Amino acid sequence: MTKHKPPKEGPYEEFYENGQLKRRGTWTRAGKDGLEEKFFPNGQIKYRGMYINGSAEGTHEDYMKEDSLERIVCNYKDNMFNGLYEQFYENGQLERRGNYYEDEEVGSWEYFDENGKKIATLTEDFPDNW
Repeated sequence: MTKHKPPKEGPYEEFYENGQLKRRGTWTRAGKDGLEEKFFPNGQIKYRGMYINGSAEGTHEDYMKEDSLERIVCNYKDNMFNGLYEQFYENGQLERRGNYYEDEEVGSWEYFDENGKKIATLTEDFPDNW
């Protein structure tokens, strides 16, 4: 794997030794800015997420393994989990779903088996400022 330090400012790309794109994005003085994407050595997407002035924002998608649908789709605001969070099994079926508020699980969380059947619902307490 080729090591590469991102530039202080501007777009960057990093590649595996096989020439395949490993990651790309843009840096500003404040940190990552805009879309960042990471890839597995076979070229499949590994991670995709938005940043604003170094802070994770909006929907982020993170695949766990090559050739798998196992992934996490979550939302960020001000670099913290906020909003819908979904985790999927390797076969693509939903494993669990719920909401975050400032990095804390809140409200009802649903859990599913690998065939998509709901197996549990748990309720988390809401923070004082929800």
